[in-house]
Amino acid sequence: MLEQLEPTAAPPRAGAPRSVRIGILAAIALICAALVWWSAWGQSVTSDEAAHLPAGYSYLRTGDFRLNPEHPPLAKLVCALPVLAFHPKVPIPSVAWKEDDEWAFGWKFLAENKAILVPMVAWARLPMALLTGLLLFVTGWWVSEVFGLGAGILAALLLGANPEILNHGRWVTTDMPAAALGFFTLYTAWKWLSRPGWKRASIMGLTLGLAVASKDSCLILPPMMLLQALAFIFSGRARPSWRDWSIALVACAAGPVIVLMACYESWTGPLRYISGMTGINANHLVFYLRYLMGHIQYSVYPQYFVMAWLLKTPFPLLVAALVGIGALAVAVGAALRNKTGLAPDVWDGLALLAGAVLVFALMSWKADDIGVRYILPTVPIFAWLSARAFARTGRRGRAVLVVLALWGLVDAWRAWPDLGGAFDEFLPGPTVAYLDDSNVNWGEGLIALKAEMKRLKLDRIGYGALGGRLDPRIYGLKLDRSVEGLAGLPEPGWYAFDPSFLLRCPGFLWLAYRRPDFNADGYWIYHLQGDIPEQAHQAYTALLKQRPYDPFLWYHVASQDEAEGKLHRAEKELGIALKIWPGYLDARKSRAALRLRLGDAAGAKADDAIIAEIVKYVLAGLRNKAPGSSGGLWAPLGG
Repeated sequence: MLEQLEPTAAPPRAGAPRSVRIGILAAIALICAALVWWSAWGQSVTSDEAAHLPAGYSYLRTGDFRLNPEHPPLAKLVCALPVLAFHPKVPIPSVAWKEDDEWAFGWKFLAENKAILVPMVAWARLPMALLTGLLLFVTGWWVSEVFGLGAGILAALLLGANPEILNHGRWVTTDMPAAALGFFTLYTAWKWLSRPGWKRASIMGLTLGLAVASKDSCLILPPMMLLQALAFIFSGRARPSWRDWSIALVACAAGPVIVLMACYESWTGPLRYISGMTGINANHLVFYLRYLMGHIQYSVYPQYFVMAWLLKTPFPLLVAALVGIGALAVAVGAALRNKTGLAPDVWDGLALLAGAVLVFALMSWKADDIGVRYILPTVPIFAWLSARAFARTGRRGRAVLVVLALWGLVDAWRAWPDLGGAFDEFLPGPTVAYLDDSNVNWGEGLIALKAEMKRLKLDRIGYGALGGRLDPRIYGLKLDRSVEGLAGLPEPGWYAFDPSFLLRCPGFLWLAYRRPDFNADGYWIYHLQGDIPEQAHQAYTALLKQRPYDPFLWYHVASQDEAEGKLHRAEKELGIALKIWPGYLDARKSRAALRLRLGDAAGAKADDAIIAEIVKYVLAGLRNKAPGSSGGLWAPLGG
């Protein structure tokens, strides 16, 4: 397909009337927004929403921005506006409010308003659904201006088929605003470069301000805009005058300042914004084990976000993105061979692609390894590049890209409503074999779980979820959390598990590799019967044949054996895990406790001494760094 590209040809111009383009793209955007908002009614409050939404409402009611200060307020404020119509109770004064504990305040706020919780949260999600639709429209519109209506429709469909766009488009978080407003900023910058003027400069500065006030990572936008400017200069297009540049710089400097002052209702808004940035990742655990493709370590993985994008992007959308990148490479290669200049759209594509690389680089450097959502701003860029390839290729190439877009829509429909758990459909094994945390579940499935329990005629069900999830009783669920601490040895019966729980809770890993009986929007439901310990041992035996040098797996096996009373065997298995990775704190703590039970006080004391050294080593590596930085122990080297 790529060999059919004509890199020196002028890009096709939009042939359809403006009203037709607006109508078609607006229809696609509205359908997407309506579907996203409709699905939002069936989802319980997610982990981040429990902090963001109550904090936003407290801003509106009190003008006090003490809660969740590490994230800018704009998205939280806008989503809290519909909540005003419900007149919810606000837990002020309270201990959580006095201590600036955003999570405790959030849980209390939600619990005190459980009677109106579902409609209140759904209406709070409406702005995000509309923003998602607007992102589809703007992406399609930008592409249609350059490459024609067909390419614009393709770009909108590729975005609308992306599970991460749809998933985060229905939650009150900062991820969708960063993706949408960031892309809007790049579009307004392109428009200003195409025809400079003070009005367009003002719009560019305003959109930049809105983006920056939504998420601090949007501070990467000025370098991305600079790349766009360089693309215009090197392509030989008309350059803005020095006067135009001056106006644009003033607008881009003033826009964020004005928006931040308006959001914080004070001239000190920009200062509060900078102060809040110092708290990014500060609430993340220093000794949190980062997980990637079955491997664990305390420090971040440099390759995490590239791998997460490859794993989480459904196959047809991944191929479409790679085709877009490949088409750009073909155009550059042809220009170098023929010693001709690059077409303007090639320069624009290179600028956008370089901007996407910057996003990946920034997130790999500063963000914690907890979700592909941090690189969400790159998704519309890849859609733009795919649409460019559509415009540049022949009939067969266009047909392939259309098939990929439709295939992606079918995949999204099949994954619905568990869009957060969507991965490349051709990956073997369970999704938790690759990623965990917000990549697989964010606690949004409690309403779906309640519906499944009703369908299965279950009054109660066993339940396992990581800390930080919403109390299920708020939704009227009768769940038994007694499975925690049983190391994968629950009694026969029905259970619902957060997939990350199966990875993180000692001894439950075997269930992560067993296909659940049902999936309740991210909660995996199992009907456990028969000899459960024997089933676990069979699963672990098979896994150890595949991964004999995995300390994480040996730790789970040891936890299973310890729960069954096989203490000497568990100690030996923990020893194998520690031989592979001496710095594995959880395994070493478990072995120290196990040695005490076996009467080996000297061995336990030796492990405790090593634990103290490991902690000292990690803390020294993290000194003057955020917990999400790369200091610490690297598996399997240990300390």
